[in-house]
Amino acid sequence: MLAEASAASRHDDRCPLIEIRPAEDDDGPLRLLLSGDIDEVSARHLQQSLIDLLRREQPRDIDVDVSGVTFLDAAGIEALLRCQADARQLECRLLLSSPTPMTYRVLQIAGLLEQFGLARPRPEQTPAGAELGLVNCGLTG
Repeated sequence: MLAEASAASRHDDRCPLIEIRPAEDDDGPLRLLLSGDIDEVSARHLQQSLIDLLRREQPRDIDVDVSGVTFLDAAGIEALLRCQADARQLECRLLLSSPTPMTYRVLQIAGLLEQFGLARPRPEQTPAGAELGLVNCGLTG
């Protein structure tokens, strides 16, 4: 047990910074702001922090602002999915917001945009490939 505690304390500086902000109104979601890396080292810390928050606040909705996330790997994705499952068990909805382009792309590749409430409808007037800058290169129709 002592070894686990000392190992955890060594990694505290690499855990994501988690800031909790109360809902702006009575019906609004509780806001959780994450910054830093979400990876194998920080995943357990993130999940434990969310469990503590769920027990203490018992929110109906949590908006997890990931605008400050600088790195997200498979272990980080798994941690976010576990956090969402933990919230769901207590009838709380957990969605992500304000992803950086890197975070958005990682979640897009993993096929999780819709699950985390980040799927954006594609505008009808945007030609395929426009977001990649390919339209003016003659590579798209």
